[in-house]
Amino acid sequence: MRVSAARAATIASVYAVLTIILSPISYGPIQVRVADALGLLPYSLGFSAVIGLTAGCAIANAISPYGIWDIALGSLTNFIGGSLVWVIGRKFPRKLWSLILAAVVEISITTLIIGYVLLHLMYNEPAFVSIPFTAIGSTISYGILGVGLTKVIERRLEGSP
Repeated sequence: MRVSAARAATIASVYAVLTIILSPISYGPIQVRVADALGLLPYSLGFSAVIGLTAGCAIANAISPYGIWDIALGSLTNFIGGSLVWVIGRKFPRKLWSLILAAVVEISITTLIIGYVLLHLMYNEPAFVSIPFTAIGSTISYGILGVGLTKVIERRLEGSP
């Protein structure tokens, strides 16, 4: 496994900046974290993307209203989800069904760790708010934006030498 520090740093920077610039919709029980569209990058770009997503999330969550717990659990969520996406991309590259599977994995992990553990169990948000709204926001980020972004990147990679 080869990790590109430049690729990881670039992804971390983009993730953090997108999250912070869009902070009104990036934090809270009802959120659409647009930067999570980058969560499927490990599918095509490798493990460097996992490192970048994890670091970018830690940086972005430094201003989260949920404090250190969001830094820790958000980064853990991105590391676990990104690692599984990377494995799916290595085992079943360039197949639409496997990219959709990767998005479903990310949505599920984010809903469980952020929606249920962080927001519901730790911060007492009602489960009927935190769980479905985390799932909806994640579906928009990973399922729609992320799948679309990954397909564009794959087309660009196919065209490069």
